[in-house]
Amino acid sequence: MRLGARLHIGASVLAPNGSTDIYTKRRLGTFALDVNPGGAVPPPEATVFVPGDRDPLVPIDGRNAALAICADTGDPSHPAAAAQRGATIYLASLFFPPCDATAEHTKLRTIASRHTLARVLHEPSPRSTQLRAISTLPSLTGFDDPSRSPPRASVAKR
Repeated sequence: MRLGARLHIGASVLAPNGSTDIYTKRRLGTFALDVNPGGAVPPPEATVFVPGDRDPLVPIDGRNAALAICADTGDPSHPAAAAQRGATIYLASLFFPPCDATAEHTKLRTIASRHTLARVLHEPSPRSTQLRAISTLPSLTGFDDPSRSPPRASVAKR
């Protein structure tokens, strides 16, 4: 997404209360060449994009959600700052190779327990483009019952 003359990786936020905002990825990433032997590997993000500083909290069902895109979750100060600002939900959109799935899920579990955050992972794949709860807090309505939808929020990655 372009903000002024700068190009960012970001998310457009449409909150349930009707407010809109923009989140911009703070920590840019790079894929190792061995994640796709013999195939295409995206260039380092910093060769195209610049880190952002837009980091809104999104009101959802009386709680505040913080957003993270991919490598943002690898910076321990990111979820810590979210929790200090009052977030109780961590909405993370990640893309990672299958060989990293266990490590990424473990990292998000650690983030959630360290900062008392419910975490929701959006993991784009051909099988699903849905947000799914991978951890719950008992008081987080809708996340602990798979037959119910989680609180409504619309977060579109661009």
